[in-house]
Amino acid sequence: MYIDEWFQSLTQRIKAIENEWQTASETRKQELLSKLWELRNASDSVVDLWLQYEEKLSHVMKHITGELAAEQLMASLGEQSPSAYNGTMTPAGKEASDTTGLSKTQKSAKSGPTGSDDEDAMIRYRKGEGFFHLRLYENARGYFRELVAEAPDWETGRLYYAYSLLFCDDREAAMREFRLLGKTAASKHVAAISCNAIGCMLAEEEKWLEARQAFCETLAHQPANTQAMYNMALTHLRDGEPEEAIEILDLYLSSIPDDWEAHLAWLHAAKRIAAKETAWIKETPPGLQLPIRQLDASVLYEIALFFESNGQNQRAYHCYRHLTERFPADDVAWHGMAWNVWLLHGAKRALPLLKKAISLAPHKLDYLFSYGWLLLFNGEESRAASAFRFMLTKDVSNHLAKAGLIVASERLGDYPLAEMLADSLRSHNEAYLRALGNYHLGRLAAIQEQWPIAEAYFGQALEIPEASLFLTIVRNMQEAGSMANSKQEYQAPMPNVTIH
Repeated sequence: MYIDEWFQSLTQRIKAIENEWQTASETRKQELLSKLWELRNASDSVVDLWLQYEEKLSHVMKHITGELAAEQLMASLGEQSPSAYNGTMTPAGKEASDTTGLSKTQKSAKSGPTGSDDEDAMIRYRKGEGFFHLRLYENARGYFRELVAEAPDWETGRLYYAYSLLFCDDREAAMREFRLLGKTAASKHVAAISCNAIGCMLAEEEKWLEARQAFCETLAHQPANTQAMYNMALTHLRDGEPEEAIEILDLYLSSIPDDWEAHLAWLHAAKRIAAKETAWIKETPPGLQLPIRQLDASVLYEIALFFESNGQNQRAYHCYRHLTERFPADDVAWHGMAWNVWLLHGAKRALPLLKKAISLAPHKLDYLFSYGWLLLFNGEESRAASAFRFMLTKDVSNHLAKAGLIVASERLGDYPLAEMLADSLRSHNEAYLRALGNYHLGRLAAIQEQWPIAEAYFGQALEIPEASLFLTIVRNMQEAGSMANSKQEYQAPMPNVTIH
């Protein structure tokens, strides 16, 4: 039997036990539990056999390839700077699969203290390494503890020991080992990995300044360590310093232009800056300037929202179009594309796209509101009013529907209905909605040239940005009316003229 077939048969036995367990009697459960222990013993035996095989294989390869070949391999791999452990620092699971930041070949090449022929230490290293890659960190920690006690200068062994401690939740001991390596390691690569791990651990505790200092030490050991650069940018972002984050991310993306997680971080930083500085303008990185289909879906959504907030509707449209091509049933993407098409090309071209979004998610009343709003702009007030009334039959307290029906009724000349709906908003608990009710009542009064009433309503609607502008217009209209009345009331006396 081939080994893969044997493992498949073991897996089938486990599934059979799992399926039978719920309905099994107590006696039968004891039998099933005994079988599970047998399978666990078989698994442990396989691990031991694999470790023996790996040990023998490494030993033979070392002698066959020769010491010179090993040194040449080390020299070629030493120029690389693979990612180091970054814990939970990254926004979307940007954790390297090889958490120590050393490739397996590198680890094998560095697997021994300088000048040591201690086979027992080599065996401990190999077994610890094997258990580590099997994610059996408790077992790995035991072997590396013995190794470090016997060969304290074995840097890669101590690095494995530090990570084993970390993954066994012994953070204090792990921090001690990383700090020791960061200060004393002869290998700049090992020192850089250790400092980066320290930075990530501190960042997880939200000690942003100390974390950045650790990442600076990483870059001092390895100036080209992009992982530390990225992590430093994240600490700035989470510490409320988006300007510094943008500066570092620009540098990072110049080296790794296709890192979509860095694109996301850049966008988050840019949004925070724009929220504080409305006049802030920053050229987006090349990878964000013309969105491509290959970008991750979450990135395309973030880019679309960023472009929309900056009035770059053509670029936002491209993002949504790529999303609809990749996910034809994504109603959010269809709605986003429709909204940007409306802003770019008008309601007539956007309405079919909006109908598609509604057909995919008929329960989302927001889409129906967008549909009614576009009908208003397309001059179809009656159809728009019908759409808003339908929304109110589904949700009588839907304020979007009320606002839309107010505008539709106003355009249809049904002022009493518009005033009634606007007045209903004035009793709401939310200040913005009360202001919205006053704003609409002010507009309705202004349309009917009831200037004092309009002024009073607009004065209570200043949370609405347009209200202050309307308030100024209404006051100007009142002043103009007062001047006209004064001219009519004032009659200059006729001069005494003598006709000769």
